Amino acid sequence: MAIFCQVRHILAKLYDQASKAPPPLRMLEPHELVEFIWKGKDSVVSELLQCMAVHAPEGLGDLTKQIREHNPPSGGDIEGNLRKSLIW
Repeated sequence: MAIFCQVRHILAKLYDQASKAPPPLRMLEPHELVEFIWKGKDSVVSELLQCMAVHAPEGLGDLTKQIREHNPPSGGDIEGNLRKSLIW
């Protein structure tokens, strides 16, 4: 709760009226969600692979290849494609 109070305080300092300040959080667009979870450099999938690599001396080449094969396509139903990729 203290974080929100601090954000409110900072927004009040930056803007004359806090109600005119832009929201501090926003919903990600579907393509941004895919980038964050699956495809980006610092994506959740990349972080998981890095953490697992420490415990797999033989490497994760096959798993990484399979994951890349199941990358959600960019077009069409982005959320549906991401869901299918995550279920895989």
